[in-house]
Amino acid sequence: HETGASRVNTMVFDQRGDLWFTTGNGNAAVGRLQPRTGKVDLVTPIMGMATRPYGIDVDPSLVTVGNFQPEAGLLGVKQLYGERKLRPDAIVTANDGMAIGALSALEDLNLRVPEDVALVGFDDVEDARYTMPPLTTVRQPLREQGKQAVRLLLALQQDAPVETVTLETQLVLRPFRD
Repeated sequence: HETGASRVNTMVFDQRGDLWFTTGNGNAAVGRLQPRTGKVDLVTPIMGMATRPYGIDVDPSLVTVGNFQPEAGLLGVKQLYGERKLRPDAIVTANDGMAIGALSALEDLNLRVPEDVALVGFDDVEDARYTMPPLTTVRQPLREQGKQAVRLLLALQQDAPVETVTLETQLVLRPFRD
């Protein structure tokens, strides 16, 4: 994006995987546990731009904001189910750490994943496969992300046109194991 004198290349993730998981299973109300961006008022509109093409409207009451830590996921679920008295069909988190915290809070509320509420993380960290139940997540292409970041930086140094790179993600569905 070019804004005045500044030139900024952007890298975004194709998140159709988590959108399919949360809506393709017939889930109507989807909670989002988002990171604090410093511009909280931008979180919901940005999510809306990402989800609207798939026929999903973002309900701001289903969005909580925290950091990328498990505690933020735990507090986000407590906000949704406790303070706000909401019961989303699914919860999508900004990363697996938040999802692990959300999983703990859902267990405290005697809600089962995925039977009572669907839950999906983002990153596919090592710990995601060892939670109970194993965490469904969206895997980012970290190696490609690094390559593209370097390429975009070098392109800016050479005064190349500004561009947006979209990286494909992979939904990792983990079945429950006994």
